[in-house]
Amino acid sequence: MKTTFVIPTYWGRPVGVDFNPTDVVYDHPTPLNLNGTLARALDSFAILNRSDFNIIVIAAATHPELESFVEKKVAEITDPFKHKLNLGLISPEITTRYRKTVEKELGREFAALISCYGYSNIRNLCLIAGHAIGADNIILIDDDELIEYPEFLDKALEFMPGSGDGSVKAKAGWYMRPDGGYKGPPTRDAWWMGWQGAEAMNEGFDAVIGQSGRLGKTPFAFGGNMVISREVFTQIAFDPQIPRGEDIDYVFNAMMSGIEFVMDRELWIRHLPPASHVPDWQGFQQNALRFTYARQKLATQITSEQDRTVLLEELNPYPGRFLGPDLDEKIKATCALLGQRYISEGDTAGYHASMLIPELVEGLKGKQNNACRDYLDLEKRWRSLMQETGKGSGFVF
Repeated sequence: MKTTFVIPTYWGRPVGVDFNPTDVVYDHPTPLNLNGTLARALDSFAILNRSDFNIIVIAAATHPELESFVEKKVAEITDPFKHKLNLGLISPEITTRYRKTVEKELGREFAALISCYGYSNIRNLCLIAGHAIGADNIILIDDDELIEYPEFLDKALEFMPGSGDGSVKAKAGWYMRPDGGYKGPPTRDAWWMGWQGAEAMNEGFDAVIGQSGRLGKTPFAFGGNMVISREVFTQIAFDPQIPRGEDIDYVFNAMMSGIEFVMDRELWIRHLPPASHVPDWQGFQQNALRFTYARQKLATQITSEQDRTVLLEELNPYPGRFLGPDLDEKIKATCALLGQRYISEGDTAGYHASMLIPELVEGLKGKQNNACRDYLDLEKRWRSLMQETGKGSGFVF
């Protein structure tokens, strides 16, 4: 059995450089003039009680003009670890080269599945990279996390194919926050009060993580603590149409194929994220578009092309609370409050950006009348790509 950890690491413009609206939006990309958290994450592997694994680091830039700088920076960080960890680095340039190979051999429609921009694309790249080297189980973690106990890998692989009874095909662990718990801080900003995102998430965490027993069915997962078997990652793709929340959406995609994620309540990882510098309007814009798209996909399920129909009730309380008929009104109300805050601060650009979000949501709704069918078509291409690019096929990074 071969186990591969895959760690995406996101890099952006140096501190002091103005926000660039053409950059891909991530929560907290590391500025290129800082060292970030990747080395800290790699150091934490030393605590593991076994060494039968390899690690792939996926380097991602917020803009193509930064790619060469990101490649150099991440190589400087990872090179010292190569003598003590079985570690490989996939840079944006390597990704581009791989995509060109796939396009030449298989065609553009398959090459389009390979990209190092956007959360879902990068997660897919993690799966492609692990698959290309013959992984049986892929463990996704992020570069702002720490492994803090020797048995982490044992617990990650327990119940998975090739280890134990193999009854679980995909599972999620949870994030231990700096305070030692799993809940996030409550909402405090006035403009955010009506949305109640933190409260909905914490209620969902209580309903899944806070229950008794080792394993339990879950409607959500954390992208930085997921274990996915070959049977699943060769069949299910992350959906590039969703701007964030790709981990939760992946659980939904799996459910449509009859695959249930479980939460392993003993599988935790320390999450120590740096502060985000994404403007509030842009962060909320991504949330508004994310849930609008997810609701469209939920509503347009096509029972003849999938194993089962997922019901909204199965996704409650989180993410289901943001997939109901009141989503549009929640978005409009939150944007109005956010716009008022920007006006009070004298930030007219922030105000106009906030007021534009409902219009963008309406535009997305008009474009995604067949969101589920579109994803299922992508999934067919994904399965063909996995079949063609597996170990021994000649497609190597």
